[in-house]
Amino acid sequence: MSGRTHQASFIAAHPGVFVGLAAGAAAALLAAALFWEGDSAGRRRPKRIVDAVDVVSPAPLSEEETKRTSTSLDQERVALEAGAWVQVADEQGRLQQRYRAQRIDPEPDRWVRMERPHAVMYSGEDRVITMQADRGRARIPKRALQAGRLEGNVEIRAYRAPEGEKIRFDGDEPTIEPMMVILAEEAQFDEVLGEIRCDHAVELTAHQEQRRDGVLERTTIAFKGEGLSISVDSEQRTIERLVVERAVDPIVISREGGGELMPEVVLDGATAAEGAATGAAAGTSEPTAANSAEATNAATAARP
Repeated sequence: MSGRTHQASFIAAHPGVFVGLAAGAAAALLAAALFWEGDSAGRRRPKRIVDAVDVVSPAPLSEEETKRTSTSLDQERVALEAGAWVQVADEQGRLQQRYRAQRIDPEPDRWVRMERPHAVMYSGEDRVITMQADRGRARIPKRALQAGRLEGNVEIRAYRAPEGEKIRFDGDEPTIEPMMVILAEEAQFDEVLGEIRCDHAVELTAHQEQRRDGVLERTTIAFKGEGLSISVDSEQRTIERLVVERAVDPIVISREGGGELMPEVVLDGATAAEGAATGAAAGTSEPTAANSAEATNAATAARP
């Protein structure tokens, strides 16, 4: 019998011995591998935490601190609250402005984007200026509108109550007729500089009523132009100066007095632009319809 045949007979007679040897060898290899990996990792990666100490938990906020924090957050929340009027008063508690929008989205550096913004600027109890548009973007550093841009169906209205009376509101709008209405597709305003500007096309309508020889006369001036600039007194919030760079349509001046409608006065665009500039330079406290009409007529008479 050959040696190879003898080994096969021995393995067949003692199978458990070789199974045990194989299992033992596998276990030894696994243990060596684990030892090597653990030792290698221990040499490569030092401990991340050395001399750990317990950290003392901070004390809870006091009632006063919580109140101050809540007040600050509430102010920010009010400034961004869509659909609610945000009211701003001066140091004496007099209402200076109020505004709202259907939606307000905050941006960095105290800027916000607004949908359907509506603002009311007060000058005492007898004069206000209102602004509204489809959308806008404004900077609100301390809850008050400081500067911004309005776009889409922009409406700027100036109201003045009769002498000795107050302006009253019916909902969102004053109950009296505006003395001036400006319609545009865009407008920029700056509360600090006291300026409202429309760089593109505008439509302007202004009214004034006054008594002459006991008869109440009403003058209306209407025209379309481009490049409107309005200077607003920052303290009194009244219109000091109004300039329209170019008139694109004839200016129409109509007067009504004693229950009779007087003939309309229609001037060409060039004269209208010249008259608007003359009226702005006249130095009047407010560019009322009568002042604009007189300035326009004066400019017309001076033309050759």
